[in-house]
Amino acid sequence: MEFCLQNVKENCIYYITANILDRKVEGYTSEKRKPHTNNSIIFENFYICDYYFEKEQKIQIIIVRNNSQIIMETTLGCIVGSRYCTFVRKYEGNEVLMIKAEKMGKSDSLVNFKFLLKENGKDSNYFVYNNGIVFVITCKNHKIYSSESINNKGEFNDIEIPSCLLQPLFTVSFYNSYNQLIGTFNKTVDEIKFNQNNNLLLKIPISNNNYLFLYDYSQIKENYTFLDYITAGVRIGLSIGIDFTGSNGHPLDDGTLHSLKGKKPSAYERAIKACGNIVAYYDYDQLFPVFGFGAIINSSPFKEASMCFNLNFQENPDIYTVENIIKCYHDCIKEEKLTFAGPTEFSPIINKVISKIKDNQLEYHILMILTDGVIDDLQETIDALVEGSFLPLSVIIIGIGDADFKKMEILDGDEVPLISSTGKKRMRDLVQFVPFNKFENDENKLSMEVLEEIPRQIVDYYTINFIGR
Repeated sequence: MEFCLQNVKENCIYYITANILDRKVEGYTSEKRKPHTNNSIIFENFYICDYYFEKEQKIQIIIVRNNSQIIMETTLGCIVGSRYCTFVRKYEGNEVLMIKAEKMGKSDSLVNFKFLLKENGKDSNYFVYNNGIVFVITCKNHKIYSSESINNKGEFNDIEIPSCLLQPLFTVSFYNSYNQLIGTFNKTVDEIKFNQNNNLLLKIPISNNNYLFLYDYSQIKENYTFLDYITAGVRIGLSIGIDFTGSNGHPLDDGTLHSLKGKKPSAYERAIKACGNIVAYYDYDQLFPVFGFGAIINSSPFKEASMCFNLNFQENPDIYTVENIIKCYHDCIKEEKLTFAGPTEFSPIINKVISKIKDNQLEYHILMILTDGVIDDLQETIDALVEGSFLPLSVIIIGIGDADFKKMEILDGDEVPLISSTGKKRMRDLVQFVPFNKFENDENKLSMEVLEEIPRQIVDYYTINFIGR
């Protein structure tokens, strides 16, 4: 992180100290400096520290001016989540602190290896009967990769290797099913960069007047990280869906899942705060669409349960700040605006969010669904999630209470990828399911478990849709 002060007082000496709280890491102290002619100071010393999206990392900053101190606190998430990772705050009069967060080092590129063998340059059945050919990549006499056997079309599986492992020169060697070397070549990463998709590399003799021709379609791919996308201006938006079905119990009774009578807030409230407060750092306008489902709206003439209604009962579902989300949630319960009913359906809320995000590629959206029960529209939800996998969307499901959440594991898709009712496969992983009870005594661990996959999912989406094109 780089520190800068603006509009500072003339003829004063300034320096800054900073420290991440609750961690045993070395703090930061800048050099001492006087302002430039434009009353600004840019400190040359950088604060180097680890950053985690899924954790709240509080940081204390002390600005020292002559013998006086100004103390402030923020979080690394607030700094990184500021527009273009530039945090700005007035601290006394017109004096301004600016902090610019940057990733150390450059993103390493990836080499995407793609090889194709053809017999005499033509398609044939040769590889149906000779499918034991493999290749090995080595660099500086170290084995980097050993391939799977070639398929019956003469193709190898594509692989990606960081370019730093292939410097300054790498070797690719091909072996037949008897482990005999049949061909080899040397190459550099720069040669791939400037000669992509048009290389006939080897002519491998296999019998009299019969050859295998090796075609190289390898490419260089940029390996951007989560921080690269945030720095480039990608914004993260948050929507919330809250389960108000009857299985939660009456909200004014003791011990029910929405009850406000306990010694501590309900599990729903704690989950919203623990995860919402972290994601909120990355949402510039602090406006969060919040929906309820599974309840009858008492003021409505229709006495059927709604599967998607605005929690604020306004035309626009946006609620300003997480604190006001909690207030609105409390008002719904205290004023008995809802009659808890059912069934439990996710697809209406997912489809509602999908309809809002289709045309905005610079905002990645997170939908957090809090639920207590068994889902009643499993296939419709799978269909919606498959569609959402092609969009800038992640879905977090937090299971509240002790219900059977086996169907939530299906939606998570870690074991079996989701397939829609029309046979369409999801493009990428976008769902994370976490049971609240497993972490109810440690909300920091809850947020870490819930949010840990988000950076990877964001990188996957933009890599597939933009870098991979």
